[in-house]
Amino acid sequence: MKNYDVCIVGGGMIGAAMALGLARLKKPLRILLLEHQKPQSFDREQCPDLRLSAFNLHAINLFKQLGAWQHIENTRLRPYSRLSVWEDATAATTFDAKDIGQDKLGYFIENRLVQLGLLRSIQDKYEKHVDIKYGEMISAIDTSKGNVQLESGLAIQAKMILGADGAQSLVRKASKIVTSGWQYKQSATAILVKLNAAIPDTTWQQFYSTGPRALLPMYDNHACLVWYDEKHQSNKIQQADNRTLKHMILRAFPPFLPSFEIIGKASFPIARMHAHRYGQGKSIILGDAAHTINPLAGQGVNLGFKDVATLLELIEEQGIESVSDVCTLFEKSRKGHNLAMMTAMDVIYSVFSNEALPLRIIRQVGLKVANQTGPIKAKVLRYAMGIS
Repeated sequence: MKNYDVCIVGGGMIGAAMALGLARLKKPLRILLLEHQKPQSFDREQCPDLRLSAFNLHAINLFKQLGAWQHIENTRLRPYSRLSVWEDATAATTFDAKDIGQDKLGYFIENRLVQLGLLRSIQDKYEKHVDIKYGEMISAIDTSKGNVQLESGLAIQAKMILGADGAQSLVRKASKIVTSGWQYKQSATAILVKLNAAIPDTTWQQFYSTGPRALLPMYDNHACLVWYDEKHQSNKIQQADNRTLKHMILRAFPPFLPSFEIIGKASFPIARMHAHRYGQGKSIILGDAAHTINPLAGQGVNLGFKDVATLLELIEEQGIESVSDVCTLFEKSRKGHNLAMMTAMDVIYSVFSNEALPLRIIRQVGLKVANQTGPIKAKVLRYAMGIS
């Protein structure tokens, strides 16, 4: 049996950020980071990944505080300064960073590159504090005792087990934590395209009764088109060859795209899930292990990094001798905020995917008012950026 202060299950973006943050504490801890697959190293000649996220300023500031930003920004990313949302030409609103004294709203970055930047920071300065094990399968977790058994035969004893292992979290299941949620009737398809001309640092989203369609600008004239639709239509999108799909995009999307070629596509279901508790025994769960959200406004990953920042602060203040006390404070701090954001996304999703005349009037008036209401618009924008 090998002893650690903290065993982190899941070495993706959230788990790697937690490991790096714990290693940087004034009183560093002995950490084990378990990740099932080592991420592919970065090469500028690689085609961009379809798994990318919109990282708000709170997340970017966290990367800077952790010392990882220098590695991330040396790969590839795309800042954006404006977000335009509309239903039709008469009902639209635009959020602009300059309206609140900022030069950008955030960055679109491939998830793998953020993960690599965080792991690189660990390897550069904190290897003596963090053991990283890739490809180790877990056979059993006892969260009451802090034990993790690996299929290789290695037994782990930890004072604290952190579950950063995603929506199908083994730590959450081992802790017997109940969840509530549902699958939405729609799916989302991400389509990677290469544009033949530069586009502004603007991300846009148009709402339809079948779900929104959006453009996310990416590095080097690449972009990701996101197409929500009923599952049967998502299946047609997935089955279409590139030539057919291009014609479908030209018919379905607003006429704002320059000429483009399709590089790849992937479809994913949309689900909401929220854990009733954020820990049990010696375990604490965070990020997608504790909550998944409709990706309508790209807030899911940012909620996860707010979890990271809060939990690091609490561990710095409280230590890890009483995991239940830390978990209680963590849940009290984060659960309400996470639930509020999840509910807000569901309200927007429900209002804009309904063709009932009263709701159409409400949302069109709402978009017009939002475009003219300075203080309220600025407050919403600051909250979404993580700076309020």
